[in-house]
Amino acid sequence: MCLEGPNHPPIDYVIDDYQHGLIDRRAFLSRATALLGVSAASVLVAACAPQQATAPAATAAPTQAPAKATEAPKPAATNTTAPAPTTAPPTAAPTAAATTAPAAKAAPAVPPYGTVPADTAGISAEMVTFKSGSADIKGYLARPATGGPNPAVIVIHENRGLTPHEQDLARRFARAGFVALAIDLLSRQGGSEKFATQQEKTAAIGQTKDDENVADLKAAVAYLKALPAVQGSKIGVTGFCWGGQRTNIAAVSIPEIAAAIPFYGAAPTNLDDVKNTNAALLMIYAGNDDRINSTRPAYEAKLKETNKTYQVKVYDGAGHAFNNDTGPNFKADAAKDAWEQSVTWFNKYLRS
Repeated sequence: MCLEGPNHPPIDYVIDDYQHGLIDRRAFLSRATALLGVSAASVLVAACAPQQATAPAATAAPTQAPAKATEAPKPAATNTTAPAPTTAPPTAAPTAAATTAPAAKAAPAVPPYGTVPADTAGISAEMVTFKSGSADIKGYLARPATGGPNPAVIVIHENRGLTPHEQDLARRFARAGFVALAIDLLSRQGGSEKFATQQEKTAAIGQTKDDENVADLKAAVAYLKALPAVQGSKIGVTGFCWGGQRTNIAAVSIPEIAAAIPFYGAAPTNLDDVKNTNAALLMIYAGNDDRINSTRPAYEAKLKETNKTYQVKVYDGAGHAFNNDTGPNFKADAAKDAWEQSVTWFNKYLRS
């Protein structure tokens, strides 16, 4: 009942608004009752209540969150679904052509966790537009101002469109030595800035189509690969909530994606597509997020069955959207650790 799916049931967006603090308990109960009836709505009020979390002062140093981790075996080099060497999984045996490529640069140290202002020295950032078929797709591109080329990461927003928070995330990755593109998947509807309220953006997201989202993410991959600032052909992707599921869908749909980090994202809509992924997956979950976590067992079983590279991290005591430091569910210790894990993961699988 609470799961995201190909038709984007409207109750999911009401739940997300409630969990992110965009509507209060009374508004949530009213909308849920209209959609599901009194009995089911009453159950949801308790089951989907947002956590009361307060962000610490900017100068406070968060402690590291305990996390549960599970790692699966890496794919065998003989996997018959492996693509050409330039897009092979990071664990595949190198070919003769691969051995002649330039030596990989040493991964830089993980920068401190925290917001990166737009005027931060050493970072270049701007809004960009690129084509997906005949559609103009918008995004926020952030990269190191000097040096390079560097590996690239796509950032996929929540179901509220591209916000300053995702732009900040792109700058954080730029400070960590990546070219980061925070894509606006409302571009076909005129762009996130077209909508006056978060609720309007959420409603518009509910009208998007998975095939168009994948097409636009493929276009983003092609755009990044063509940039002189981008190193190699391997691209990473990460996303949050609605963007977390889009990250999973992109990972099983786009061969060039070599690493993917879905944050509390539902499983791909078609688990049979899991066999196609070349991505090393770092799957990040909140312990107190039953509606998303219920999609994990079947997804993980399929990853094991197809011998894919993945790791699961569950942050106990954290709720859905714990990484968003502009929302009510922000949990600083979990977000800090997830940031460090994410940069380390991308450094491992994208720097070659």
